[in-house]
Amino acid sequence: MIYLNKTDIASVDRGVFQQAVSDAYRIMHRKEYNMPDRVHVENEGNTLLLMPCSSGRFFLTKLVSVFPDASAYGQPAVNGVVTLCDNRSGQPLAILDGADLPAQRTGAVGGRAVRHLTPET
Repeated sequence: MIYLNKTDIASVDRGVFQQAVSDAYRIMHRKEYNMPDRVHVENEGNTLLLMPCSSGRFFLTKLVSVFPDASAYGQPAVNGVVTLCDNRSGQPLAILDGADLPAQRTGAVGGRAVRHLTPET
């Protein structure tokens, strides 16, 4: 199994993220995915979010915890992990930092938007 932490994710070339975003848009346009509504679990002012999605050979689940008072324990208010699994066998393939990966995705979406909306000179 592969483990990718924040440092590992930050070392990935930005072009890889931008291509992944383009591929995701194509998958969404073709409706070749299954993404149920995310599950919210509330407990004593804290929240757990569970976000599954599958497409083709893979499924992933993003698990995010939102604990507003976490700073009292030296932790960020939002933590998370993403698990990537084989969609045929269910075997876990990778665990990724769930806070940094969405930040990279957001940047890649912006990069793709600039690329598609900026006129060629």
